Amino acid sequence: MSAKPLLTSILAFALSVSAAQAPLPPLSPVILRALNEIRPSELKGDLSFLASDLLAGRYTPSPGLDVAAEFIASKFRAFGLKPGGEQDYFQ
Repeated sequence: MSAKPLLTSILAFALSVSAAQAPLPPLSPVILRALNEIRPSELKGDLSFLASDLLAGRYTPSPGLDVAAEFIASKFRAFGLKPGGEQDYFQ
């Protein structure tokens, strides 16, 4: 399955689940910008990297896990997302 139909299926499922719950507040401009920047080719590249043998299974603890965590945090930083805690993106 290519990334676009998979992403569409995931979003459709998420919307159907959230429809049964209370309405969500409007999305912030930062979140909207991030959502508008998602491209199937980039998503496939990111997922391929995170699933690659280069990260050696991402055992806890492991260098592969640290690389994966930093990779995801770098994506959050690039979109201007702020960490939820006081320790950057890592807890």
